[in-house]
Amino acid sequence: MIGRRLPEEVRRLPLPRGERVLAHAVTRDGLAVVGTREALHLGEQRIGWEHVHRADWDPDEARLTVSEVGSSAPSGPPTC
Repeated sequence: MIGRRLPEEVRRLPLPRGERVLAHAVTRDGLAVVGTREALHLGEQRIGWEHVHRADWDPDEARLTVSEVGSSAPSGPPTC
């Protein structure tokens, strides 16, 4: 992301010290979705990668679906 400034929604997230944004998106509703080396951040909700069973991207719907370890129901942010 050389020469590119992060969106305000992403910059406002209270990321723990040392976590660096590797990938990001902002949903239609303004929710920041951020991937760091340590976790997936869905707004202010932080899910450590050790708790993510599976993450699927549906390009037709522009939707990210996240299944957490031990959860039978997937969770995810609104459509990006």
